[in-house]
Amino acid sequence: MAWVALVRPPAAELFFGDSVATSDGGIFEGTWVGEPGDLGPLRSTTPFGSGVLRDGERLFLVPPGHMLEGIYLQRLADGGVLASNSLTGLLTAAGLELDPALAYPPMFNESVDGVMHSVIPTLGPPVETLFHDNLSIDLDGRLAIVPKQREELFSSFADYRARLSAALASALRNAPGYEPVVTISSGYDGAALAVLAAELGCRRAVTIAEGKPVAGVAGLSDSGAEVGARLGMEVGVFPRLAYQQRADLPEAEFLASGFAGEEVVFSEMERELAGKMLVSGFYGDGMWWLNRPPRPLLWRSDQSGSSLGEWRLRVGFHHVPLACFGGHDYRVTQRISRSPEMRPWTLGRRYDKPIARRILEEAGVPRGTFGEVKRAASGSLHVDGPAALSPGTRASLAAFAAQEGRRVTFQRRRRALWERATLKLTRKLGLERVAARVERRKFELAVMEPVFGSLLLRWAVSIIRPRYEGVASLAERDLR
Repeated sequence: MAWVALVRPPAAELFFGDSVATSDGGIFEGTWVGEPGDLGPLRSTTPFGSGVLRDGERLFLVPPGHMLEGIYLQRLADGGVLASNSLTGLLTAAGLELDPALAYPPMFNESVDGVMHSVIPTLGPPVETLFHDNLSIDLDGRLAIVPKQREELFSSFADYRARLSAALASALRNAPGYEPVVTISSGYDGAALAVLAAELGCRRAVTIAEGKPVAGVAGLSDSGAEVGARLGMEVGVFPRLAYQQRADLPEAEFLASGFAGEEVVFSEMERELAGKMLVSGFYGDGMWWLNRPPRPLLWRSDQSGSSLGEWRLRVGFHHVPLACFGGHDYRVTQRISRSPEMRPWTLGRRYDKPIARRILEEAGVPRGTFGEVKRAASGSLHVDGPAALSPGTRASLAAFAAQEGRRVTFQRRRRALWERATLKLTRKLGLERVAARVERRKFELAVMEPVFGSLLLRWAVSIIRPRYEGVASLAERDLR
């Protein structure tokens, strides 16, 4: 599902994989919420995929309507533009290399804070990131950011639930032949979306068997198999750390997008997801977690969900993080969550999501079978460093580092005791602005350690680059 575009107005040349859909309007990989048609993704509030589409005399680069994946581009000296939905694809086509002297993890983490456009330095010209909003290119080569249309504000729980369900139905209609598969854990988000998917005929789900340890909580189970069974779904259960037994360098695909590689735990699901539509619960924390302070457009609390991109493009599945729908202002769902009608589904504890709980309990899923504890099942490469890598990857990474005259080093960063105590106290006192600043520090520490993370990124790009050799140095091509 990867594509690379070389645009030198008025000419454009597109290169793409065989699962990218073509039309008179251009190319697009994925699905979207809204009306069908060649330009449906361009006019959608929430496209789940990316492409290059022409409307009249303007060409548009269309990134997903969420912040988990983006488009990467380089402005050429002659006024042209080179773009791709793959960072490695863009670097290969442009003939660029990342700079070994730079710390890249903080740069990529900007999208977590809602930054839609940023610059990534290289050893040559910089690469620009394009998240969420569209980019138009006119016949004169002028570039302009074009904001996506926004959903009307939700007025109540009933309105929100109905429109969320309608959005999923629309995404299914716009991707005929892509069977939906839902992620379910022991938490809230995927399970609530599984209810909506089941109502629309979805009968397949996937889950990670175990999560990470949680202080004061016995056991490691994070499986959503029980909830899936109650919804009449066939649930595939996968071990969390199976990737560590593989010899094919599985981490590379999940690190090549510049993020922390947490979704490497999905790698064993490849056969289950190939040619399917994955409906996930990413963005559920921001949209549904009660008493979250207001954040920027499509803000996320961490990088979860951001590392699927390169793997997804090869395996060939659509990714629908449905909870991002209508997420331009989280305060709307916060107001609904705090409304009097939601009190029966509000527990008053920190891990509390009344909207998701109501969806599940009204569907007959009993209280106590979900949402009891926040137990992440994501990978921990950013926390455990080399110890979390498969043996083959550790050896390959060490050889790559040696070629640069380096060694593989890693230092785990932790919050100071005073930071932890301050965060608890400010939350208890309702000092949200102070708490937000301390919490930001917490999330900064969760980003991949800069030196180790930069080495991992350059290594991962070197492993993935050969699959794009067909577009190597594409920027040198003359279209005139």
